[in-house]
Amino acid sequence: TIAGSDGLVAVRSSASDEDNADQSFAGLHDSFLFIKGEDAVLDAVRKVWASAYNDRAISYRRENGLRSAMIAVAVVVQTMVEASVSGVMFTANPVSGNIGEIVISSLYGSGEGLVSAGFDADTFTVNKMDLSLRVVAANKQEAMVFDREKGEGLVKVAVPTARGMEPSLSNEQVRRIAKP
Repeated sequence: TIAGSDGLVAVRSSASDEDNADQSFAGLHDSFLFIKGEDAVLDAVRKVWASAYNDRAISYRRENGLRSAMIAVAVVVQTMVEASVSGVMFTANPVSGNIGEIVISSLYGSGEGLVSAGFDADTFTVNKMDLSLRVVAANKQEAMVFDREKGEGLVKVAVPTARGMEPSLSNEQVRRIAKP
């Protein structure tokens, strides 16, 4: 089996029309994290396929003039990693379009807090030439983490106030991530 008999996996969506210059489907299709066992993985695969027809995805396709008849959703099954910090990195600034900047958004716990739960995240803007950076630390009040009690899935937990105000990555970590 994937990741061994006791291993945990992520079952994620990847639609053929997902991201292009005009649209982004990030967060519209379902993903399932910390899934254990063959039956649970197969069930999650079916749920990912079905999520191509959820209200969010259909509405988004209609609003953007995309044909629902052409929906094709691939499913990616990966060994799960329990992260203390997760994030997204853009190799060009998605807000300004500046190709000389890298932007990293990060928070505590699983990246699902950022892409699905809409939690506040820190923003690090890195100058590609000299690796100087600007840091905007968010007040991170919650995190999505592995549900140890259930032995699978995610659970929302509170982030201690003092920790929530600190950047989730050090300047050194940000530079190491951004360095070519």
